[in-house]
Amino acid sequence: MQVFKIFSLFFFLYSFLYSKENININFQNLNIMDLIKLTAKINNKNILLSKPIKGKVNFISNNLVNKKEVLNILRYVLDEKGYSLIQSNEILRIVKKKGKTQNVSTKSLFLNKHNKTKILKNEKRFEVIFLKNIEAANILKILKELNSKKKAFKSSFLQFSIDASSNALIIQGNESQLNFIKALVSELDKDKLQVYVQARIIEVNEKRISEVGIKYGVEGGKGNSSGIFTFASTLNNGKSIAFSIEDIGLNLPNLTSGLALGASINLLKENYALDIVSEPSILCINNQECSIYVGETISVKTSNTLSSGGVSKDSFIREDIGLSLKVKPRISNKNKVMLHIEAVLEGVTNRVSLSGNPDTSKKEIKTTAIVNNGESVIIAGLIENKIEITNTKVPLLGDIPFVGNLFKNKNENNMQTSLVIIITPYIIPKSKDLSYVREQLTQLKILESKYTKELELRLLKNKLKNKIRKQNFESELRKIKKELRYKTEDNKEKKKENHFMIERKLKIDRLLGKN
Repeated sequence: MQVFKIFSLFFFLYSFLYSKENININFQNLNIMDLIKLTAKINNKNILLSKPIKGKVNFISNNLVNKKEVLNILRYVLDEKGYSLIQSNEILRIVKKKGKTQNVSTKSLFLNKHNKTKILKNEKRFEVIFLKNIEAANILKILKELNSKKKAFKSSFLQFSIDASSNALIIQGNESQLNFIKALVSELDKDKLQVYVQARIIEVNEKRISEVGIKYGVEGGKGNSSGIFTFASTLNNGKSIAFSIEDIGLNLPNLTSGLALGASINLLKENYALDIVSEPSILCINNQECSIYVGETISVKTSNTLSSGGVSKDSFIREDIGLSLKVKPRISNKNKVMLHIEAVLEGVTNRVSLSGNPDTSKKEIKTTAIVNNGESVIIAGLIENKIEITNTKVPLLGDIPFVGNLFKNKNENNMQTSLVIIITPYIIPKSKDLSYVREQLTQLKILESKYTKELELRLLKNKLKNKIRKQNFESELRKIKKELRYKTEDNKEKKKENHFMIERKLKIDRLLGKN
């Protein structure tokens, strides 16, 4: 019997090689593994499976069968055994479906002239959709929700399954159901826009900012406690830039004001008024949260135990201190981005608890802002008090043992610093990639550096002009004072002369009266 089956299979394959698209096929008690080999040969396909599938199948047809329908026969048989046949590049893969399977040892398929497609389709079809931009599990969740709550498919005959390894959605249903699902999936499985988010984490020393303001003849901070806007507004938010910015390919509506802000930060950094702690950047998918953490991990003592032998043992835990930043960008229209921002600052204070452990602090900010592409959001208000210790000494004399302390000086200054976070989103155009955006941002950095020099030069010129005006004013003031002094002296002389004339007249009058 086994020899007969092998001979029949060989005869069939021989006739198939010289046949057209339609073939005559019948088999009885054929092993499913042999059916898989037969289907692979007929359709010239490579079929991959992890382990053999047990069972037998019968197929009886009175008419010719198209070669492609042999593939459907295999799909139907595999479905009855709890497997799915999916396309993965040039290879067909047989994968196990989730859920219960039908334990059928032998399945018969009968075709005749009037019902040759009825058994194959059985009012249902298989469709495998390979997803590119969305997780198959997410699509499956949506479809199940539609089918259970809204009864969108109005049939218990519809079945869903996924293959996580190939990110494929496997659907079984009638034609109208499949068309509905394919249309739905095509709308959901679209290329997602991306947003490149740059962050600047800055520590601002307010005392030194005021000193820089005095140095350049600029008044105190404007807009917020950090005073950054003071310098950005000095050049009218960059409207007077003396070099071309047309080479920047990104569509940035407020490019000049962004350059002014960046130049202001660079200028303050050069004058030690602020310190750029970190400049992380991250690529975010539209409407998905991304996070950045800048900090360190420290050991904190939690308890102290004394063993029976008198040995003291300390217990520690690891605590993260630093800045945690979460950003969720959402492109609201062509050139605007909505940013959901959450910033958490954790640190160690100067206080010590009763147990001898340092106290920790936590500051949290949540905000939502809508900005143009390339426009910055500035988050301030994260204030910290720090102690700055400065040690100075007289060279050589300060190193002498015992008496060297007489030539040393130690200063402790309480400094208040503000942590400022500047977040700038850049929408990546569909036709461009991340390398293009980075190239454009490098050009922006070059322009920012040029603008910093121009800003510093202009501030120095303004300071010089103010100095000249002040000198001219003082010179004019001295002249006026001198003239007033001369007039005052003339008036005094005139008063003396008038007084002398009056006295002389009185003497004459007295002499005449006596006579």
